[in-house]
Amino acid sequence: MALWFVGAALIHDVVLLPLYSVTERAAQAVCGTPGARDPVVRVSVNYVRVPAFVAGVLLLVRWPFLGRVDHFTAYTGLPADGFRARWLLITAALFAASAGVLLVRMRHGTRASRHAATAQARARKARK
Repeated sequence: MALWFVGAALIHDVVLLPLYSVTERAAQAVCGTPGARDPVVRVSVNYVRVPAFVAGVLLLVRWPFLGRVDHFTAYTGLPADGFRARWLLITAALFAASAGVLLVRMRHGTRASRHAATAQARARKARK
């Protein structure tokens, strides 16, 4: 048990953490300038990060079923095929939903810009 724990910690620290960092930098480079402090750029990266994380967890859970697993059918009576197609469909749906939420958010603007527009409208109304 301790060997699995140490192995998981080493794989996380040596392999996965640098992979996280590289993909984070790449996503920030695609979404905007690397030195930008624009909160919209930082928030928009989450619309890629969250579905990618969920898809990764689902892949980890479904990994044993992506190949041909004969004992699954023997134990459950259900066919073992279709896991790969379902995982791909779920992943596509996650990214599509995330893109839809991002588009709605971009269309409606940020909360700060809405408050600024409301304050400007009130100021104009007060001057009249």
